[in-house]
Amino acid sequence: MYERYLLVLDFDQTCFDTFQENPKGIGVHKAYELAIKEIFGDVGLKVFKDAGGLKNGAPEEIVDMILDDSSVSLFKNAEDCFDARNKTLKRLVPQGKGAPLEWISYNENLLRKTISELLVLIKMSLLYDEVGSKFPDGEKWPQPCLGFLEFFHAIEELRKGGIDIQIAILSSNHEKFIRKTFSIWDLSPPDIIVSDDDMRGRAYPETVDRRVKPSSFLFDLVHERWIGRGVLFSEYARHIELNMESRKRMMYFGDDLNKDGGLAENAGVLFGLFDSDQKEGILNNSEELFLFKDWSEELFIFKDWRRMANFFLEGRTVYYLKQGMEIKELFYKLF
Repeated sequence: MYERYLLVLDFDQTCFDTFQENPKGIGVHKAYELAIKEIFGDVGLKVFKDAGGLKNGAPEEIVDMILDDSSVSLFKNAEDCFDARNKTLKRLVPQGKGAPLEWISYNENLLRKTISELLVLIKMSLLYDEVGSKFPDGEKWPQPCLGFLEFFHAIEELRKGGIDIQIAILSSNHEKFIRKTFSIWDLSPPDIIVSDDDMRGRAYPETVDRRVKPSSFLFDLVHERWIGRGVLFSEYARHIELNMESRKRMMYFGDDLNKDGGLAENAGVLFGLFDSDQKEGILNNSEELFLFKDWSEELFIFKDWRRMANFFLEGRTVYYLKQGMEIKELFYKLF
């Protein structure tokens, strides 16, 4: 019997409110705009804004969108920025992750990866050192989302009680930023982190859409790290196939119904939509919803992580977790 559980969480606007401006007046949205303007100029920034802005996109998606939608070539703008900045930017990416920061003019695919890396490093240069900075009232940036600290401590309490339950982060943010944020709030680091840093330098999958949400490939990577440490990549697909039983004890939480919810659907796991400000327009009054449309579209919606903390610490939940009950069945029975 499988008795291990993995709760997979998005990071931005799910665990921490990184879109809130930090004490210097810069949040994730503003940092992207400043970085895009530096790389592509006013033309690139206009393309970005006209397309709706960030929209929870990954750096590679943003770069491709700007380069493909612009009426003029912006590679020269990006090359000028690369020449000016590449030797001065701190490599705020773990060793062996991300894409090489080198300008290979004869290969457009590699150039796009380089520009994506440049975008990440300029954005991170605006944000990373501000993690933990304080507002005039003494509060730290970024702030945890509503009830998240209580939820995290609830999972720690379950572990102390002998339940093998872990937390993974699956995010288009970046590993060092994520780790530093958990640290300044005195939280132990997530057991697994799969971030955009893991995807930008990959040769496979070749197409960007398979390296970003809602591609199930991302969830497969989390799954592999959970159950298959040390498995050769050539054996990876077969290994996942043989261990799909363990996926029944995984679930995903996020704040984006399309990207996060789509990823959960593609991965075949239950989805918890964190919607504290009711931006999705689904919640009514203060009631959480649990929707059962068909097997592939099941989700529940909540607006305070304390709801999840209380659910997981409830006596009946603890009992069934110790019995190894599948996640979906657990929520069907008790939520």
